[in-house]
Amino acid sequence: NDIDLVSGGEDAFPRILKRVKAARKFIFLEVYAFSDDHIGRAFGDILIKKARQGIRIYIIYDSIGSISTSSNFFKKMGREGIKIKEYHQAAPWKPHWNLFRRDHRKLLCIDGERAFIGGFNITEYDAPKSMGGRGWKDVVVEIEGDIIPAIEREFLSSWQRCPGLDEGIYSLKAGEKNKASYKGTMAAAIVLASGIKNMMSIRRSYKYAIERAKKNRSEEH
Repeated sequence: NDIDLVSGGEDAFPRILKRVKAARKFIFLEVYAFSDDHIGRAFGDILIKKARQGIRIYIIYDSIGSISTSSNFFKKMGREGIKIKEYHQAAPWKPHWNLFRRDHRKLLCIDGERAFIGGFNITEYDAPKSMGGRGWKDVVVEIEGDIIPAIEREFLSSWQRCPGLDEGIYSLKAGEKNKASYKGTMAAAIVLASGIKNMMSIRRSYKYAIERAKKNRSEEH
């Protein structure tokens, strides 16, 4: 794999937008908050433009994370052929409905060739000040390589858990192992924190790495 750590929205947002605009086949987007503000609308307009070009686009947004977003915002994209699902729809009147069952992932997959995983939502709060946002400080990784199909499978798993039709998503053959191995230099693995079994997986991974650290960053340079 080739993995590039991008710190801060000033670098991350333009890079993400550049890759989305260059998409040739499909886009998977899974995000906690997708807001109906000037940042969300600008991003939505780019997705609509790509959909009109024939790019197949699938979006999962979290019901609570995007609770202030108008349903018309998503309906507008839906009318353009973008397939959208809502994760764990807010329904507090239902027996045993769990407010804390949320999808905090911020994941973007493009064309089966690259992915972004990080901490940025699509909101004015997260966007850099140069774009009229509030400059939320976070990081994202841009990934190319053999790990991409596994990342796509996690999106497909989330898509399957959300109610609604598959909308032809499986005809894309996403998540299938690449025939040719990518010539990157970095090993990679996905660590999940979903479900009771994996609830502490990410925390354990940090702990494992910290306990086995042998040198600090300054010594590496």
